[in-house]
Amino acid sequence: MSKNKDFIIDIDDVTWTYRMTDTPAMTNLNVKIKQGETVFITGPAGAGKTTFCRFLNALIPHFYTGEL
Repeated sequence: MSKNKDFIIDIDDVTWTYRMTDTPAMTNLNVKIKQGETVFITGPAGAGKTTFCRFLNALIPHFYTGEL
């Protein structure tokens, strides 16, 4: 984690694989968001948008099982 207090979200090198799968849904994710910034999450189907939102909401790893 960065020691910069300007970031309200600071994610470093996160990889997530859902239970009973071999391929990670997110690999080496790095995100830094400052207060007041507007962020859009876009990408094709299967890119990991929903997984990323589940991670931000702490549903991963507390509700969905897998390897973090």
